[in-house]
Amino acid sequence: MAVFVNKNVYLTIGAHILSAYVKGITFDIGAETQDITAMSATSGATPTRIFASGLNTWSFSVDFFQDYAADVVDHAISAALTAGSAVIAFSPTAAVVSPTNPLYTMTGIVESYTPVAGNVGDAVVIKVSFKAGGAIVKTTS
Repeated sequence: MAVFVNKNVYLTIGAHILSAYVKGITFDIGAETQDITAMSATSGATPTRIFASGLNTWSFSVDFFQDYAADVVDHAISAALTAGSAVIAFSPTAAVVSPTNPLYTMTGIVESYTPVAGNVGDAVVIKVSFKAGGAIVKTTS
């Protein structure tokens, strides 16, 4: 059994390579569920609610070590907010894209951004959340 350990993700937001600032990352892919339960489906010995897959959806959140310098974290997220969206590219490692290291590329809308957070003496770790602004393209070669 292979076990994957996060330790070298690749992440760009717009033209900004932000891999070195990533503390944690969560990428959720799914579909909205649609209730298609008809009266007849609930009238048996074991009534069951039935669902169908609806529109695909995804969300992406990153915990960054904050940096306010040009072309890094704050600049990249501020640019995405100003533009209304940004192209995000993510792969589990910085190695060559392959079936075991897919590259996900998508357009995301900044859902929330906390430019500063923390207590005195703490490293400033901030969270940025993105929602789907377009479909995901998964590249494996």
